[in-house]
Amino acid sequence: MISIKNNCMPALARKAKFQPKLIIQILMFLAVFGVGNAAASVIMIVPMVIGIFGDPEFLSGVVSGDVRSAISAAMSVMEKPWIMLISLFATLATTVVCIVYCCKIEKRSMASMGLRKSGWLGRYLKGFAIGTAMLLLSALVLWLMGDLDFAFAERVPLLYLLAFFVGFVIQGMSEEVLVRGFFMVSLGNRCHTAIAVGISSVAFALLHLANPGISLLALLNLTLFGVFMAVYVLRTDDLWGACAIHSAWNFAQGNLVGIRVSGMAQLPTLAIMNPVGEQSLFHGGAFGLEGGLIVTVVTLAAIVLTLFLPKKGKKTETV
Repeated sequence: MISIKNNCMPALARKAKFQPKLIIQILMFLAVFGVGNAAASVIMIVPMVIGIFGDPEFLSGVVSGDVRSAISAAMSVMEKPWIMLISLFATLATTVVCIVYCCKIEKRSMASMGLRKSGWLGRYLKGFAIGTAMLLLSALVLWLMGDLDFAFAERVPLLYLLAFFVGFVIQGMSEEVLVRGFFMVSLGNRCHTAIAVGISSVAFALLHLANPGISLLALLNLTLFGVFMAVYVLRTDDLWGACAIHSAWNFAQGNLVGIRVSGMAQLPTLAIMNPVGEQSLFHGGAFGLEGGLIVTVVTLAAIVLTLFLPKKGKKTETV
């Protein structure tokens, strides 16, 4: 199990000047999330308006009074790669808002969020390898089961792949800073670590509630992924690795094997692995692999391995 006795993240977080009670902390999390989302939306407004009003099908629908056609065209524009790419970069706003809140309001240090400078690159690369391996393993099992087909993309958009790589690095970090670096660690000042892990993991899943194709199994898998991220952070006493796992999973799923990422439209990709048939119990259907049972098994295995691999140090409070 995981000991947090010698972990610097919770120890430093306990030095925070502002430590709101549990309910207030949850409300502060929602406020920080809302401000971050609002800032990201402001960043997105101009490119969205340019894209939508520059689309011939949208303009045609508006001129002809065909509301359904206009709405459909607008939704299609929102799924264009360059719009989706900007949306990933816009999530940087959430990271900035979280850091400002933690450092200026709660008076926490960056180190208490797991963002220490020393040795960060090695921990990040290790996490990226883990996240990539987990996703590719899930996809491989589904391919061997016949639930996914496989083909290389006819044209490999290298510039887009590089841009989406950077975009997912930013997006994965934003969610980990928000949910684990800020929320989970701050909750730990007011409740047992296991409760903080549970609340933050459920919150992480609920952040995806409006995503296309969401299902009860997808919510369960997202909660389990949140638990895995939480125990990995506590196991390593670091957030960089979790940021990397999260980003690598999304990038590998969306841009290496061409599977939808949590309901996101298909992205420019190196290869394409499409679901076979309508059965989504294992492959997740329109939501992506997070909506299927294979990811349930892989994530549970990752949690168990992370919990029970030996860790140096004495054990006190465990998850």
